[in-house]
Amino acid sequence: DQGAPTARCQTFGTPACVDTFMDWFPEAAFRRPPTPAEKAELRAVYDELEPKYGADWAFAALVRGVLLSPQFLYRYEIGPSGKGIVKLDDYEIASLISFSLTDEAPDQELLDAAKAGTLRDASVREKHARRLMGRTGPVWQRFFWEWLKMATLQSQANEVELDPELAAQMDEELHAFVSHVIVDERGSLRDLMTASYSWTRPELAAHYGASHPGAGLDRVELDPNQRGGLLTRGAWLVAHGKRGRDNVVRRGMGVFIDAMCNDIRVPADLDVIAELDRLVGPDATVREVTEARGNAPVCGNCHQLADPVGLAFEHFASDGSWQTTYADGNPVESQITLDGTAYEDAGALSEALASDTRFQRCLVRRFAHFALGADLGSPAAVAWTSEAHTQFAESDTSFEELVVALVRHPAFLERRKAD
Repeated sequence: DQGAPTARCQTFGTPACVDTFMDWFPEAAFRRPPTPAEKAELRAVYDELEPKYGADWAFAALVRGVLLSPQFLYRYEIGPSGKGIVKLDDYEIASLISFSLTDEAPDQELLDAAKAGTLRDASVREKHARRLMGRTGPVWQRFFWEWLKMATLQSQANEVELDPELAAQMDEELHAFVSHVIVDERGSLRDLMTASYSWTRPELAAHYGASHPGAGLDRVELDPNQRGGLLTRGAWLVAHGKRGRDNVVRRGMGVFIDAMCNDIRVPADLDVIAELDRLVGPDATVREVTEARGNAPVCGNCHQLADPVGLAFEHFASDGSWQTTYADGNPVESQITLDGTAYEDAGALSEALASDTRFQRCLVRRFAHFALGADLGSPAAVAWTSEAHTQFAESDTSFEELVVALVRHPAFLERRKAD
């Protein structure tokens, strides 16, 4: 936001111009004041080249030197010298807060706080975290995209012969919906998992059987009896769908493994198709196939855990559209029972997930690792994320309060140095 590197110079090419440049540009690029040695090294570039090649060439080399330096290209978390647990310095804290929450370098307010040495104060970090919530959209969008394994959207859309433009609109919808709920509305996990509105273009609204108010990306009210929350949006459904009868498995595993942090290891030599052919006939319904797979001695241990979850999403075809019957004319049955509780469909399951401690804890742990680089295997990180989850749950799963809980914790400032 300072304009061209020479914008503060009264007369370009003079020593005074270079001095002015050195007073602000390296600090802005490094996101901290450069050390005397760093400034001397950079200034030497200009002083060596200017007599031979002129001020223009020397100044360009100086700018390149700043922008190609590791201090600009990488975010350092070194802290003071020593081994074991070290605390980040204030400028490192400023960068951590800003890049973690906004994907951007720290703004002037954060740099001023770093200069004043106040960012070790949890209340000061909280103030900046709340201030920056309005700019966290890209981080939340990318987090949910990665956490819920949406990278397969395009390949799966091709497999089910979904219009590429419609797949692109599903991608756009997911990003807009996440940003609106978390950033614009300062919403909660419950809002994200149950909302029966979305942001779509007319073509995607029609795909959902909904009315669109006009043209372009706009808010659309969806049928609450069909769609509620993130997991009933086209992007997730298509990314975890597959032509034929594999929707149950892919969607069930998508929730059970990815969204709930469970681990299932499939035997390398397992031939699921042969096993199912032995258990059910060619005319078996989706539910019959699902139940047979769950009861099979070879497959059952894994599938009886995840498949019922996938069955709840069967009202959604592979392309994310709503269906009441299959291609063979059999009616869709989405009712499931988990841990003794019956759920009518994906909407009811999504509402239950929003309150599920395992689901909440998985989200907190994954976000702490994604945004803040938490080492999820360390005892300190386990304690950190456990306390953050408690505060998250007590706030009725407010995403803003989750961010505050993570940023305020002492572990936010700590890093373990290699021995």
